[in-house]
Amino acid sequence: MPETRTPKRIQRKRTRGWKRPDNCVIVDRTSKYGNPWAVTLDPGRGWRVHPAGDKRLLSPDIVGWWANRADAAAQAVSLYSSWFRNQPELVELACEELPGKDLACPCPLPESVWEPDHCHAAFLIDFVRELCDA
Repeated sequence: MPETRTPKRIQRKRTRGWKRPDNCVIVDRTSKYGNPWAVTLDPGRGWRVHPAGDKRLLSPDIVGWWANRADAAAQAVSLYSSWFRNQPELVELACEELPGKDLACPCPLPESVWEPDHCHAAFLIDFVRELCDA
């Protein structure tokens, strides 16, 4: 029986010398799989979730404000999940292109295995494993 490998999320770096590892797909906003919602800090107000200037969204409004980055990132992933599931062509492409691949995004990695991974790449890995590999 062939060895099965669990895909993982890799933090994409924009530093000199960083190279995309083999068997890895970049899923940041430069790609078709990028999250059209951004999480940014507005000093004095908190963390906000808002469209990232992406033409794929219809509403230019701020989604909301959160006291910490983790909660705002979780909301951005939830929005991405809903949006992605309503993109049948993109879902089909993901099922063709992403099974067995590591995914790279610039979102920070969790600090421990016990911390949730609030990144759309983590959602994509789970989605592909559960719906596409079935």
